[in-house]
Amino acid sequence: MAYSSILKPTDYFNTKLYTGNGTSQSITGLDFAPDFVWIKDRDSGVAYHRLVDTIRGATKLLYSNGTNAQDT
Repeated sequence: MAYSSILKPTDYFNTKLYTGNGTSQSITGLDFAPDFVWIKDRDSGVAYHRLVDTIRGATKLLYSNGTNAQDT
């Protein structure tokens, strides 16, 4: 087994699945405040990966699988 100094990885990384409601929504259940969030729509034909970080702020999105580098 590989050595790791992280005793509880879920203090730093976790995955949450949720069903959107078409309005703003609070996702809870993490043991930390994320600095980087990766969102992917799993149900529609438009499956863009939306990446948000605390440096750019919640209104700036990056798309890892699109041609636009940054969007508002």
